[in-house]
Amino acid sequence: MTDAWGDLSTWMVHNDLLIDLLTIWCLCLGFMVLGAVEAVSWLTLRGTSDRSGVGRNLKRKKAAWAVLAIAMSALYGLTLVAYYSGYLFGFWERFWLRIVVIGGITCACFYGTRFVRALRQERRAT
Repeated sequence: MTDAWGDLSTWMVHNDLLIDLLTIWCLCLGFMVLGAVEAVSWLTLRGTSDRSGVGRNLKRKKAAWAVLAIAMSALYGLTLVAYYSGYLFGFWERFWLRIVVIGGITCACFYGTRFVRALRQERRAT
């Protein structure tokens, strides 16, 4: 058992960069799929009429999560671009990307909290 653990540890240390790249690829593609799913669900819900605060807040929550996931996918995607191409992004490129990611996180938290509050209020009313 100790020998197998030592071999695994040696392999992981030796392939550290490969593991990091696979992780970044998975995060980039995972956030891209999540963003697409949230955007499509938001587009589907956008055309419906809402009778409750839950429905209205769900639409905003879906839109905020789509922005967040797409921004995170862009962040990891640009990390891969920088690695494979050797391009160093300038201050303003990194600044605006950070603003979009921080804005996405803030909106997702804000509208997620409003959605939960609306759910709780509706549950108390029934």
